[in-house]
Formats: sequence, structure tokens, C-alpha cells
Amino acid sequence: MLDYWFKIKVSDLLKTPWTHDTINFVSKFSNQIEWLQSNWISWSVFLQSLDYETLYVKLENIKADIYDSCDICWKQYIRNINIEIFETKFVAPENHKNPKEEVHDEEFTISVKDESIDIEDLVSQSIILEKSVINKCEDCLEKTNDGKNEEIEEFESWNAIKWIK
Repeated sequence: MLDYWFKIKVSDLLKTPWTHDTINFVSKFSNQIEWLQSNWISWSVFLQSLDYETLYVKLENIKADIYDSCDICWKQYIRNINIEIFETKFVAPENHKNPKEEVHDEEFTISVKDESIDIEDLVSQSIILEKSVINKCEDCLEKTNDGKNEEIEEFESWNAIKWIK
């Protein structure tokens, strides 16, 4: 059975502000990420309590493999994700900016019931945000100017416009 739990118990950190801890996760799976290769998300989590109701959370070295298709040649390939740092803040629900809001881009909530945080949404968002607008396999990336962005040439008009002075 696959492990879907991304929860971290944070009650000890919240009791003493400015304490910190680091946890490593290896070979995790999430249904929130399409085409994720099974059991392949790994990362480290740095946690620091800022006060009795707020946590600073920094994800480091997020690595994942995602099965993808090239938008140019339609070839299937494995896209390697490697994110150095992704950080956010977890707060108690009563201190959250807008508790009725469903999408929280800047901060997440701490579960009051068991004093834990669920970082699955945070990990998934970091991986999803890493996706490029146009997926290119290695062959197509090499073909397009050796992976460099092409410079846009100045546009020349074909119309012969004569301005009246």
C-alpha cells in the first residue's frame, strides 16, 4: 500500500517559540500530482516556530519524476523535477487571513484537533508550479538553439507608410 501521509506533528515546536527541527521524506506518493512516477517524491523539511500559533516551513531539495509528453514532437519522456527551496507559513485557523477562502497561496493552517500540519498541498504546489509553459523533451530542447532562448529580432513592416509632416 502506498503511503499518503504527509502530516507532521508540531505541538512540541509550538510550545517553545524559535525552536526548529528538520525532517527528511523519501519515496512518497501523492494523488494530487498527475503522472507522478510511483513512490518518487523526496525532500527535506525545515520547521521553525515563530510564536505559539505560527510556523515557518521551508521545503528543500524537492525531487520528483513525472511522466510527461513533449508539446513539440509528442514523444513521451520522464521530466525530472529538482526544486532547491520552497517556503511558506502555517498559522492557527483563527489567525488565517480568510478562513473561508479555499485556496491559500501564501499561508496554510495548522490542524487544531491534533496540532499537526499536512504538507501534501505545499509539496504538490511546489511541483506543479515548476511545470513549464511548453514541455520539451531533451531532443527538442537541444534542437531549439541548444536550449537557449532565441532573441527576438526587430519587426520590420512590409508596408511602405509615408508619414505626413
